[in-house]
Amino acid sequence: MTKADLIFALKESAVDLNSPGWDSVFGWGRVNAYAAVSTLESMIFIDGFETGDTAAWD
Repeated sequence: MTKADLIFALKESAVDLNSPGWDSVFGWGRVNAYAAVSTLESMIFIDGFETGDTAAWD
């Protein structure tokens, strides 16, 4: 995962608190860490395998 991937996930999953998109009061909104991690789930590697890919474990 790259820095750009993380920034994208945080922006896309933020809870907007004012007008849609970025604004000078709330920025992108409130961080929703669970949604950000869920957005990146397919990019997270555990023991060298993508999450959910158990085929190589058999």
